[in-house]
Parts: sequence; C-alpha cells; structure tokens
Amino acid sequence: MKKLLPYIIVFAVTTLVTSIMAVVFVAMRPPAAVVAVPADSTARNALAARMYGPAPQDLQAGDSSVVAGPLPKREDSTIVLQLALQDERKKSAHLADQLRAVMDTSQKAIAAADSSQVEQRKSMAKVLENMDPTSAARILNDFPDGDIKTCLLTMKKRQAAKILAALQPDRAARIMR
Repeated sequence: MKKLLPYIIVFAVTTLVTSIMAVVFVAMRPPAAVVAVPADSTARNALAARMYGPAPQDLQAGDSSVVAGPLPKREDSTIVLQLALQDERKKSAHLADQLRAVMDTSQKAIAAADSSQVEQRKSMAKVLENMDPTSAARILNDFPDGDIKTCLLTMKKRQAAKILAALQPDRAARIMR
C-alpha cells in the first residue's frame, strides 16, 4: 500500500487539476458569434454548401475531391433548419393569402348568383300571379314545396290563396307549414 500511495496522490491531483482547467476553459470561452441569416433560399443553399459541401446532385461522376469531413456544428445545423422553416412559413402565408382571395371571389360570385336567382323567382312569381289560379297550380305541381312557398310569399295574398286552393289539399297543407 505504501508503494501505491504516491501513484494515488498523483492521480488525484492530476484529476483535480484537469477538472479545474476544464471549468476555466468553459467559463472563459468567447460568446457564440452572431450569424447573419440569409433572407432567400439561394443564400441558404450557399450557406449549406459552405457548411456541408456540395449537394449530391451537384457532384460530377467520379469526383473524388469531396471527402467526408467533420460533422457540422450544432449551431450551423440549427441555422439551416431555421432558414428552411422560415421559407416554409413564407410559403404557407402566401398560400393562405391566395386561399383568402379565392374564398372572397367565390363568396362574391355566390352572392351575385343568389341575387340573380332571387330576381328570377320574383319575376316568375309575377307571371304566375297574373295567370289563372288553376293554370298556375298545374304549373306549380312539378315544383318542389320550398320553391312554391317562396313564390306564394312574394305574390299578393288573394292570388296566392287562390293558387293554394287550386293545389291538392295535402300538398297545400305541407306548403303552409
């Protein structure tokens, strides 16, 4: 045991000194450099090529000048991922804007179609209103109940009542509900 004592002391002192030096080096490390983030995808691709080397599609057949180098730093990988995420967010925002524009256009088209359809129904109701009630009832037999109801609601009440009386009783009851 007395023979091993100097070795144990040297080992303990060496371990202690190494630990202290590691803490000092970590504490004295300069802050990470601020990297300018390129705004477009070509700048991002150039940064990625600088960090990782050329992309596989950029290599020529038989090109042996590219040798696998050390792995990129974590900060570099994070920057490339942030740039890719930024590009995808821009694309998503652009697509959302396009979708809003299409939806606005379609809503305007639907509103225009609805207003023209309302005008057609009003004019059709005026024509039916000026007809004989039995003839109007025969024409309305092929119409759905909802359409008949909207036509009758736009007519004068006396003429609508006469047309309703000319319809079949069960159908007139359904329409009145």
